[in-house]
Amino acid sequence: MPRRPAQARIGRVAGPEGDPSLAGTWPVLVGAGMAEGALLGGAQAHVLHQVLPDLRRRHWVTATAVAAGCAWLLGLLPSAVVPHVGGWPVAAGLAVVDGLLLLLSLGIAQWWVLRRHVLGAGTWIWATAVAWLAGLVVFCSAAMPLWHPGQSPVVIAGIGALAGMLMAGTVAAVTGAALVRLTR
Repeated sequence: MPRRPAQARIGRVAGPEGDPSLAGTWPVLVGAGMAEGALLGGAQAHVLHQVLPDLRRRHWVTATAVAAGCAWLLGLLPSAVVPHVGGWPVAAGLAVVDGLLLLLSLGIAQWWVLRRHVLGAGTWIWATAVAWLAGLVVFCSAAMPLWHPGQSPVVIAGIGALAGMLMAGTVAAVTGAALVRLTR
């Protein structure tokens, strides 16, 4: 049975195989990213409020949650776009732009709140980008050598959790050092 036009459009944004059932996972993943961002933003706002008492925690949490959702969306985008853009040079160019936007998204959103409280807050954008890039390197360095085909889901999840904690620690250390410098 041929696809109807609406199903074909959903299939194109669902993923590389065009499976329409995957389209429903995008809102769930973006929503989970926003929840993750709200948790991160809440923890950061708690610490920030001690140093910057005028900082509105709700603004920081909201900015972080929205940016995290956008980052997840940017992370999912290549699987939908790359199969439809032609050759590898175009795909590589789009991947670079997408990656830069992803790395800068959280810092830009948080800068929007931080700029009212700290001089030179623009460095926060770059500090967060460096922190997340370093965190991704740590995650991949820890997880990739440990993950192997045929492992149980429990082992895979355990490795992912360990690598995720190492990543979180890296991001926290880099952004914490940047924040100490910014608030002096």
